[in-house]
Amino acid sequence: EDVCNRFLHEYCNQFLHDAFFNILDMKTVFSQESYVQNYNEVNQIYSQKILEYADLNTLIIIQDYHLMMVPMYLCIKDPKYAISYIFETPFPTLEVMKVFYNKKELIESILCCDLVCFSTSEYVKMFTNISTKLTHVRLACERGGHMYMKNGGRKVYIRVAYPSVDPKYIKEALCDKTYTDLKNSLQEKYTSK
Repeated sequence: EDVCNRFLHEYCNQFLHDAFFNILDMKTVFSQESYVQNYNEVNQIYSQKILEYADLNTLIIIQDYHLMMVPMYLCIKDPKYAISYIFETPFPTLEVMKVFYNKKELIESILCCDLVCFSTSEYVKMFTNISTKLTHVRLACERGGHMYMKNGGRKVYIRVAYPSVDPKYIKEALCDKTYTDLKNSLQEKYTSK
């Protein structure tokens, strides 16, 4: 309970929330070391749980600032995982990011992804600027206008995108035999419950 409280209520919902929304009161910045250790522990637990179910054909999608260390923990196990990270929140400015105890590790972890999505080009600019300053990776562009950052042997594509599911794919999935067989099996299994 204490781990959950420190992770969610004290660190994520107070410090990280305010930092990512760029409303952090710099006068109230506290010692983050123990909170970061707790944050990392929770992120390791999440990554271990993902590894129980994922294989190299699984697309792993991670969302928002609560789980920013998960990509690194997954890549430590196997760098071949396909990982996408979606920031639905703003991305902090360089000035705000400077107060993060673990700023370099957070950016390095996000750079373990294959695709990182932001809701505006302004947030892309902030992320790429901070990434360049902290890790010396550079933004590049390939034919067709696709932006990426080369991190070791990995191309990390950077996009402005709103996460959504195409209804066409849902209709196709609902008609797929694998889905209908699984649905029928589960309905039979849990009919009396």
